[in-house]
Amino acid sequence: MLCAYRRKNEVKDRITTVSLFDGKSIVTVKGILTKTQLDNAASKIAEIFNTIDAYPPTQNFYKYIFDRGVTYVVEAVPEGYENIKTVGDGKTIYIALDKVDETYIIYGFVFIYINSSYSY
Repeated sequence: MLCAYRRKNEVKDRITTVSLFDGKSIVTVKGILTKTQLDNAASKIAEIFNTIDAYPPTQNFYKYIFDRGVTYVVEAVPEGYENIKTVGDGKTIYIALDKVDETYIIYGFVFIYINSSYSY
């Protein structure tokens, strides 16, 4: 039992995917984190997008972007930025672990929509 607990709380490179909009889209969430940290970040991201606007045209817009294969890279210790960073590939958002909230998740999404590099 203790061994399973240690593995769960070991900081290592982890990746997960979560379903959005009743399974119409998925988002990948990854980072060098504990399992709990990754699961909490992924749950927050999914909750924000699943509840931000249930209006179908808005969800269709988000789905269009998520179809690119969006990945949130959650970093406990961000390098070169404080809150979020995008790299201009139209699908990758780096976000500080303590900034996984509605403001920064959506703010980063705007910059991948326009394929822009940005750090804040």
